[in-house]
Amino acid sequence: MDTTLAGVRVLFDGVPAPLLFVSASEIRAIVPYAVTPRTSTDVQVEVQGNRTSPRTIAVRDSSPAIFTLDGSGIGQGAVQNADGTLNSPDNPARRGSFLTLYTSGLALLGTNFVDGEIATAPQMLGFVASPLLAGVSVPIAYAGPSPGSIRALVQINVVVPANAPTGSAVSLALVVSSMTTRQRVTVAIR
Repeated sequence: MDTTLAGVRVLFDGVPAPLLFVSASEIRAIVPYAVTPRTSTDVQVEVQGNRTSPRTIAVRDSSPAIFTLDGSGIGQGAVQNADGTLNSPDNPARRGSFLTLYTSGLALLGTNFVDGEIATAPQMLGFVASPLLAGVSVPIAYAGPSPGSIRALVQINVVVPANAPTGSAVSLALVVSSMTTRQRVTVAIR
């Protein structure tokens, strides 16, 4: 992935970040893995070789999170049904079918990746994650990078148990190494 777009770079302690998008008013960058062990990092933007003054920002450990439709971390999860359609109260998943959820904060628990690396094929991560539907453990069919996306985007495919609770807003959580996500994410099941 490019670290320079339209003559723009973003540097974290001098390390160029992979860039997703650059415009006159917005830059989208991927924070390099190298900042992980630090508590702060100096960020600079470079345009046509001219750098801004460094700005120190805090670095915090990532924690597992499930993506939601509105990006708030609350409410309807950004979850796909088995047929690839978006899960919603108007389009609930059936018991016994697959659901695909997307998470962040899990990639560092698996294999070491290259900044901005694109996943080209499925690759199970070497960690134990347990999705929960209304507190009930859900079997995992796949947990790893989402092919075609940056490796930090982790896809988890689960099977909705035959005894799963039903409703338009069934709670969805994730347990990793005895740590449960504190989000209030929901999914629809019939």
